[in-house]
Amino acid sequence: MVLAVFGRVTACGNSDDGSDGPAQAGTSPRAGAGGAAEQATGGSFGGVNTTGGATTQGGLSAGGTHLSGGTSQGGGTSQGGGSGAAGAADSAGGREPRGGASSAGSSGVAGEAAGAAGNEGAAGSAGAPSTGEVEFCQSLPRFIGTQTVDGIGDEFASIKPLISKVYDLPWLNPTYSKDIGTVVTLRVGWSEAALHAHVHVTDSKVLRGWSDSDFPRLDNVQFFVAGTATLTGTYTGTEDHGAAHLVLVPPDPELPSNVARGIYYFTTMQGPSYSRLPAGWVGGRLVADGYELELQFPWPESAEPRISGNRVGFDFLVGATNVGGLELEAALANNPVPGPVPTQCGPIMIPGCDTRSWCLPTLAP
Repeated sequence: MVLAVFGRVTACGNSDDGSDGPAQAGTSPRAGAGGAAEQATGGSFGGVNTTGGATTQGGLSAGGTHLSGGTSQGGGTSQGGGSGAAGAADSAGGREPRGGASSAGSSGVAGEAAGAAGNEGAAGSAGAPSTGEVEFCQSLPRFIGTQTVDGIGDEFASIKPLISKVYDLPWLNPTYSKDIGTVVTLRVGWSEAALHAHVHVTDSKVLRGWSDSDFPRLDNVQFFVAGTATLTGTYTGTEDHGAAHLVLVPPDPELPSNVARGIYYFTTMQGPSYSRLPAGWVGGRLVADGYELELQFPWPESAEPRISGNRVGFDFLVGATNVGGLELEAALANNPVPGPVPTQCGPIMIPGCDTRSWCLPTLAP
């Protein structure tokens, strides 16, 4: 069963009990009132908003498909999202189906278009998706199998995705807060060897940076990973058990290689620094409705043991634009940290400059 999320996703705090972190004084509100100036480095660098507890909504689908409507599993028994038999609203549960589930998307994992009804029930009438959420800030599922880093992501079929409008992710950068309709489907898992992830981005116009420094300014996805839950703040690749900020961009047909690319990105007192990720860690492809990216990030040697029940540092961010300059940027978390904003962050806290703003998910069995 797949979980689709529309409407604001609940933000995750770093407290041990999983509750939302306290609001930080002086942070910008979600609507961007009093939004902060953009730093020279472009994307992932703007104001902070801590939004917690807002309701999330999402449809359910089968086999990793995102639905624009009601749900049906393998053309069989309808699950959630209201009655599959006639698309009737389940008023008690606040659920309405919105048509049949797509059997597969362009990735073969997460489809976006509504499909035909299953064996039980005709396509439902339009209605709100089912309420629910996938909490990668609370728990990372175990990845089982062998990953081929090609962008297709069929190895992730057993991992329930987070599906959300980028605008509705918990932290919205007030500097880049235009809702341009971009939707992200995220699957993440862990193994003893690596962090594994697949991302599908629905994007009407894919724009990529040619140089490494352009990556965060245009269409991109970013991962923040640390092999420990003991996060201290500043990091350059050796602190916090190898904490790293990774920026990935989709393939560019105008480049000879036409492959997905990725960089390490670190924010330091001297400014941003970056270096290329090994080609085997990143894969991707352009698809009819946007792009897909895949990551296999080996845990650093200094990472703590990867065993069920341990916690790690993690965050995820999406940047999007249709005009050639970043218009939208949002993340799973940008948790407040104690004390003043670190100097390397600039005027406001951002996920890329301080590991303490990340989530601390538990490694699930």
